[in-house]
Amino acid sequence: LVSAVGGSQRALFEELDDAAWLANYEFNLLGTVRVVRAAIEPLKKSRAGGRIVILGAAGARMPYPNQVVSNVHKAGLIALVKTLGAEFQPYNIRVNSVSPGRTLTQLWTTRADRLARERGVTPEDVIHEFTEEIPMKRFGRPEEIAAMVVFLASHKASYVNCQSILVDGGIARGLV
Repeated sequence: LVSAVGGSQRALFEELDDAAWLANYEFNLLGTVRVVRAAIEPLKKSRAGGRIVILGAAGARMPYPNQVVSNVHKAGLIALVKTLGAEFQPYNIRVNSVSPGRTLTQLWTTRADRLARERGVTPEDVIHEFTEEIPMKRFGRPEEIAAMVVFLASHKASYVNCQSILVDGGIARGLV
């Protein structure tokens, strides 16, 4: 199972009411819980064991400004991975997550277009600005994220469980 549910609401803490918090919780965290719940019985019955890979975000480990609600809920996904990986181990089910950093997807190009209009610059200028914060000086590519998902779902990762792997070009510099 690969759960790739996610999104963010850019806002300051004081701008978010309970409805915004609950909507993001429903989308980011509870959406993942529901899909895992639906898949767990078939995965338990698999003789080969199962794998669950949950897509999170680097913001769970290095919170991004103005994304408090997403940062909090993505951190919750890491706790979910740690808990489920141990709970499902007796069934030979491994649970891990991939935490992407800035990845050049349609979401980011749309965001760059919007910010460029607001600032009176080009979308390329916006992407360049955000790239400067990444040690590798570039955005990730979707296929780089997918490669880690494929690895974690494979037998080559047979001793990897309860982990959240950053694929972020080095932007999250914390020790844990």
